[in-house]
Amino acid sequence: MAAKSFSGTRLREYREAAGYSREQIAVAIRRSWNAIYQYERDALTPGREAQEAMAELLGVRMDDFYVEVEVVDA
Repeated sequence: MAAKSFSGTRLREYREAAGYSREQIAVAIRRSWNAIYQYERDALTPGREAQEAMAELLGVRMDDFYVEVEVVDA
């Protein structure tokens, strides 16, 4: 079974493609530089408000941050 999961790698790719630094994203969406770093490392998942703000800033859809992952039943 597959599910969708936020991808920090995708966030980083879109940020870099748009020419933004982590600091610029952080200021624009009112989060800390460390929060952006944690999002990109998949150590922290941004809330919906932060995802919407980043998507708007980067010119992508919120869905673009998500990848399909395989869910294994235990």
